[in-house]
Amino acid sequence: MNRKQRRAVARKKNVAAMGDIAGAQEDIGLARTLYLSAPPGAGASRSIRAAGRKARELVRRRLHENPRLWGDALGLAVDLVKGGKWEDAMNTFHDIAEVSSGDADALAKTGLVLFHYGRSKEAEEVLSRAVELDPSQAVASNNLGSLYLSAGRPADAVVHFKNAQAAQPELVEPYINLCSTLANLGDWDQAKVFADMTFELADYSPRISPNLRKVYRGICDFEGLRKLGDLWQDCEHIKTGDLASVFLGSLVYADDAGSIRRLRDLVLRWAQDVEKRAAAAPLPARAKGASRVKLRVGILSADLSDSSVARFLTPLMRSYDRERFEIYCYTPHRKIGDPIQFLYRESVDKFTFVDGMKEREIAAAIQADDVDILLELNGFTAGSRIESVAYKPAPVQMSWYGYPFTSGLAAVDYCIMDQFVVPSDESLMVEEPIIMPGSWLCFGEFPDVEITQGLPADRNGRITFGTLNNPYKLTPKMIALWAQVMNRVPGSRLLVVRSQASSIYFCNNLTKEFAKHGVSADRLFFFDNKQENKSHLSYYNDIDISLDTFPLTGGTTTCEATWMGVPVITLVGESFHQRISYTMLMNCGLEEFCTFTPEDFVDRAVALAGERDRLLAWRHGLRGVMRQSPLCDEERFLFEFQEMLEQVAALHGLRGTPASAMVGQGGG
Repeated sequence: MNRKQRRAVARKKNVAAMGDIAGAQEDIGLARTLYLSAPPGAGASRSIRAAGRKARELVRRRLHENPRLWGDALGLAVDLVKGGKWEDAMNTFHDIAEVSSGDADALAKTGLVLFHYGRSKEAEEVLSRAVELDPSQAVASNNLGSLYLSAGRPADAVVHFKNAQAAQPELVEPYINLCSTLANLGDWDQAKVFADMTFELADYSPRISPNLRKVYRGICDFEGLRKLGDLWQDCEHIKTGDLASVFLGSLVYADDAGSIRRLRDLVLRWAQDVEKRAAAAPLPARAKGASRVKLRVGILSADLSDSSVARFLTPLMRSYDRERFEIYCYTPHRKIGDPIQFLYRESVDKFTFVDGMKEREIAAAIQADDVDILLELNGFTAGSRIESVAYKPAPVQMSWYGYPFTSGLAAVDYCIMDQFVVPSDESLMVEEPIIMPGSWLCFGEFPDVEITQGLPADRNGRITFGTLNNPYKLTPKMIALWAQVMNRVPGSRLLVVRSQASSIYFCNNLTKEFAKHGVSADRLFFFDNKQENKSHLSYYNDIDISLDTFPLTGGTTTCEATWMGVPVITLVGESFHQRISYTMLMNCGLEEFCTFTPEDFVDRAVALAGERDRLLAWRHGLRGVMRQSPLCDEERFLFEFQEMLEQVAALHGLRGTPASAMVGQGGG
């Protein structure tokens, strides 16, 4: 056979193969029609069963004839999922995995789709097989790492992210995942290394800068932050759906009227996108339930466990009036052996885990429980499922405490506040403020850690300033103010207590920043509070005065310092996030610790450092002041909070006749 004849034969074979593929694709299309001809949950009639069997036989036969058609079958499986035909979809996924058992690429993509649709067990099996077949399958390794991360196995996730990074060094996703995961594990120095490497990749883009900013902020790498450039410009490159991950870290950049407005605009941009998706798939109209005596209050939070949120939530969960209220809780985090989560599960009327559920499914579960008022406690903090609120699963929805800025969602009716924390310009909030007559929250009782007699200054021979605030709140501007204070108090030192103190980069970065303002390294002391087997509150026994952060001020840390007899000097701004310490201190009657200009902040801290008698009086008197304040008055708080819920319910026709509602009252 000559060359011309061989070419002719090859052309005929190609035409035949193409025709066969086209026929196979037609059969898969026919299977799609057969599968989707019956609505989901239509029962098991003989005709439906027959159509399903015929569809699967078509797909299986064509896949076995030509395994390269796995992509078409995968598209079919996705369509079946979207159509609510989960059993048929899983059969198709199984068939793809069976015929593609030796195809790492097919398994990698199938595993990714399974993971995306919440089928973690099946996804793990398929992705593990893909990596076993081809260790250089970087995408599969990266997706397997993401799966382990979502399952609460970060150490296993790191192994697979590193495998992906080694297999394909130019692929940006494993670097991003390593940055975030290592930071969450507290391995800040290794996270910093991968953050620097990410920035040097050819595929680096401003859209991934939030992951790097998290690392650099966590270790006060201000040079790294400057290298990344302007946050607000980077946000223009970030997909609207990904903006939620940026908002918490962005609070530290919102330090003046212009930047606060820019952040608000970003939140609104995100909210409009979420609301558009929710409107495209609305929940059915709320069924008219039977009249009941008790008001049903839902709480949606990722922090229903041993956390800072539990400090103020426990008084409510433990002591709410069970004759008037029912509390239904929803959380995506299971904490086995966690005493607070156990307490909540035992205390409330219903406790639901929503892990593995999509936002609309969470909303549907809340609506099915016939919740009257829903409290959303996360905002844009870790683990948040705030998008589910956009579906309006409850007639009245409120935000509370978790995130000190607007959610941007029109579906959130109110934000619970008090007269001190409410922003000076209420147009910064989409939600309408509900002003509590006393404090907006209550911590009950703090741990009774002993306060050492006398002042640290008397024991050390010099004033010790200090902070236990999260380092991501520190800014060059605030460090410059702290340095001014220290320079005006000769010999004074600064105690920094955080887990990042074990990071060489963190200590070096802060040392360099203070050195710019004339504060030498021998005046800075770093302690990793997680390395020592003692309460972090005990470190306040070595601090004379706590210096607050700005623009994102302290919250729980401010209360803890006050409880331990340490005055906190705070700078007060116009926005919600700039007034958290302010409300804590004002609710204790400690106005003299609140300042409103940078100059006043420095002067007040310096003046207090020179008043040893007053420091000693505060050392042993502040705990008593706090005990007598609304922050620790559980009985008063419960009465006011429950009255507020009743008034809001009446205002919206959920029960009774409206009383003098607190909505919008108060101010300043």
